[in-house]
Amino acid sequence: MAVFNIQVRWSPGHTRIIGNEAADRLADAEAKAPSQPYGMAAEPTASRP
Repeated sequence: MAVFNIQVRWSPGHTRIIGNEAADRLADAEAKAPSQPYGMAAEPTASRP
């Protein structure tokens, strides 16, 4: 049987990138917002003549 030694390390990704904190706040707000059923959230983006 193979034995694996796996290590996980935290890496500060996106640090010192302008706007990252604001993007994180917006993403958190959307993740906490009530979800909508498929087909109800967006209007069609294309139409046929």
